Amino acid sequence: MRQSDIEKLTPAMRHYVETKQKHPEAYLFYRLGDFYELFFDDAIEVSQILDLTLTKKSGGLDEKIPMCGVPFRVANQYIKRMVKKGFTVSICDQVEDPKEAKGLVKREITKIVTPGTFIDEESSDGEERYLTSIAMSGKIIHLAHCEYASGKLHLESKVVWDDREVASFLEKQLALYRPVEIIYPKGADYRDLLERAATFGGVVKLRALELDTTGIPRAYPELFTEERGASLPLLLAFLEETQLHHQDHLYLQSSEAHDEVMDLSDTTIRNLELVENNHDSSKENSLYAILDCCRTRMGSRTMRTHILRPLMRIASLNERYDRIDALHADRILFDDIVEKLDLIYDIDRLALSISNETLTPKQIIRLQKSLRAFSDIVEFIEREGSATLSKIYESADLCEDLIETLSGVFVDDPPASYQDQRFIREGYDDELDRLFEASEGGKNWILQLEEREREETGIKNLRIKYNKILGYFFEVSKSNVGAVPESFIRKQTLVGSERFFTSELKEKEEEILHAKERALERQLELLSILRTQIAERLEAVQRLSEAIAEIDVTCALATVADRYRYVRPVLNDRGVIDIHGGRHPVVERTIDEPYIPNDTFLDSNDVVMQVITGPNMAGKSTYMRQVALIQIMAQIGSFVPCETADLPIVDQIFTRIGASDYLTRGQSTFMVEMTEVAEILKLATSKSLILFDEVGRGTSTYDGLSIAWAIIEYIYDNVGAKTLFATHYFELTELADHYGGILNVTVATEEIDDEIRFLRKIIVGESNYSFGIDVAKLAGVKDEVIERAREVLRSLEEANDAPDRQIVPRDMSPRAASREESDVIEKLKSVDINRITPVEALVLLQSLKEDVEHE
Repeated sequence: MRQSDIEKLTPAMRHYVETKQKHPEAYLFYRLGDFYELFFDDAIEVSQILDLTLTKKSGGLDEKIPMCGVPFRVANQYIKRMVKKGFTVSICDQVEDPKEAKGLVKREITKIVTPGTFIDEESSDGEERYLTSIAMSGKIIHLAHCEYASGKLHLESKVVWDDREVASFLEKQLALYRPVEIIYPKGADYRDLLERAATFGGVVKLRALELDTTGIPRAYPELFTEERGASLPLLLAFLEETQLHHQDHLYLQSSEAHDEVMDLSDTTIRNLELVENNHDSSKENSLYAILDCCRTRMGSRTMRTHILRPLMRIASLNERYDRIDALHADRILFDDIVEKLDLIYDIDRLALSISNETLTPKQIIRLQKSLRAFSDIVEFIEREGSATLSKIYESADLCEDLIETLSGVFVDDPPASYQDQRFIREGYDDELDRLFEASEGGKNWILQLEEREREETGIKNLRIKYNKILGYFFEVSKSNVGAVPESFIRKQTLVGSERFFTSELKEKEEEILHAKERALERQLELLSILRTQIAERLEAVQRLSEAIAEIDVTCALATVADRYRYVRPVLNDRGVIDIHGGRHPVVERTIDEPYIPNDTFLDSNDVVMQVITGPNMAGKSTYMRQVALIQIMAQIGSFVPCETADLPIVDQIFTRIGASDYLTRGQSTFMVEMTEVAEILKLATSKSLILFDEVGRGTSTYDGLSIAWAIIEYIYDNVGAKTLFATHYFELTELADHYGGILNVTVATEEIDDEIRFLRKIIVGESNYSFGIDVAKLAGVKDEVIERAREVLRSLEEANDAPDRQIVPRDMSPRAASREESDVIEKLKSVDINRITPVEALVLLQSLKEDVEHE
């Protein structure tokens, strides 16, 4: 906008424009009364984004200014929709009481909301929204992940030697944290890698920034050590710029060291459906859905993190198993803990409000009840003397003094609009009680005065009312004005009534209103004191929330193990996978018939690899996935679905199963398949577990067979990873004759009345029959197609024995004539050649021609 136009604007509009210019990239929500208003281009664009009514308003220019707005009290709902689409919103609030303003009410930008800093206080799903910063320092890539609502920080770094390693690390990090916003230094040369990795993680916003980070380490000394650099200063500088204040609620969450956690790729997470299914990307029918019996949102979020970060230390895992055993051994303790967990709110998400000292009375009550419930849990555990469970909170401050301080402060159900109503319980503060008593006593005096004046004047419908403009007044209908005494002073005339006051009422009004005003002020003073006391214990509350989450996860895993007959795995250092009666934890819960369990044995010598043959729909993929899921469950500290399990520590799990998700990205199935195979062959070690399903099917038969053969040999000779290799290439079973560590297995079948039945049982051996036609029959393909397929198959098999023999096409019956052709034929048949005239023949010929052209 030109300066000359700005000078024409009204003071309010001029201030809007000047405020907008401070952050031009953000849509400005400008507080005017009970609304956030937007003007000019912002109004036009946001009205379309949010489907709002676009209006116009005079603002000093020749033409009216475009305007739209949203109610102040529900603005968060609209801002949520904006940030989900990747937009940024700046919030300009009134920072001055309009009553005390001299002229234009003072307004300032109080925060800038981005996808990664938005806090959805109304949401009930407890979903985490991570903001991630990325920076390179030489050959080290640094990432800082911040869950802004709770203040959790996670720092990750890795030495990378080329773009492929950068891309692989980014993919795994984004798959784990699923950040909604990524920031990185302006001018960085890895934007292309970021954009590619972001497609895996579903990132909403990528943002290149140029920020001054020099003073950040000094401003946050508690977060910095010599090795923490690069990405963390960028993240903190961004938060200070957008949130406009020091970030006191941020803390480094305790977690396992990076080299003690299994890195799962986005491909493996999706193929195994660990946290969401591949049908509609929801939690339903995923491993997460099966295991998440948590009673708190904090526990659910921690469960998801555990699933995506399996451990690699036997000692840590045995500690988690011991916790489950401890709960199973003491059912009373187990039930008591679960009952108290139901009383705990999502206090993890109160961190920012605690830090900013903006907790509402309702939030403080929830915090106090949660701390009290956890204190009871600790008391139960100490009563039973469970050293295994007590280790979870051994270094935590239980905040018992804070629990007592907050006990009995508030009324049972504090009002949402607490600023102008009583929310502190009677008896907590003598001065507050006196002020409210004076206010309430004044109201009783008003009622008595109203009754007295009714009797003295004889006006039955005389009322004493109150509003903020007139204060207290008598209201009398027009028909009774003649009965009003001379002591009543007229204050306002309405259509059907008159309003009056008296000197007595006016004097009492000041006393009543002053008492109410002082009572509310005193109440807010007491609330402020409590907020400060809570803020001083913020770190303790954050650490307690971690302990609560861990106990909740333990109870959930114990519940699942009990409910679904899971058993404690035995961990070995021999590199042996020995599973008896293994079951797929998700499939067994989603099918109607009994699940058929299977055994699995893999080690580093005798059975390094299983080559699995058998038809589609027979259960090969389910079998492979169940082995991987049992391994992952064991390495998150869960009991597993089987009769017995003797398992090693696996460093990585690789899956090459399908490529349908990538076809829309312009890559062929075979190219995606080979790219993933190349990555697996490069990264896998002898301690890895690999799942290959139909590798090579995306190209010609001989090419595919050759590639699959070479892959198996390379893994066997050079990698030594335990591998499950499902294939339609029966020729691959010959590898077992050349390599002692390859075992052929197949899916058992039986034939009943010329029909094949798949038994879902994995047995030693191989299948040289594809069952493809039988699968087609099971899928409902027409009988005539099935029979013809069998004829062709017999011809092919005979041709294989006699190379000069060819497939004989089946006899083709004449094509049935179409309806239009039949009409033409009938017309011709009806013509008597001996009696038709030349003109009639021409007309008939024209008609027949039109019929044919119409067809």
